[in-house]
Amino acid sequence: MKNDTEFLTPEEAAKYLRVNKRTIYRWVRDGKVPCRRAGKQWRFSKDELDRWSKKQAKAVR
Repeated sequence: MKNDTEFLTPEEAAKYLRVNKRTIYRWVRDGKVPCRRAGKQWRFSKDELDRWSKKQAKAVR
């Protein structure tokens, strides 16, 4: 089984989710968005962001 998970930088994640980069960092600080640390850098799985954003959209309805 091949693992083709695409990881995004905070800047790319912000653009992908259409939010400001500061919003991404605030969500990271508050533990609201799924992310991982790679050394001193944050990385976001595109698949996990998709699942998370769908869950958030359902919660708002």
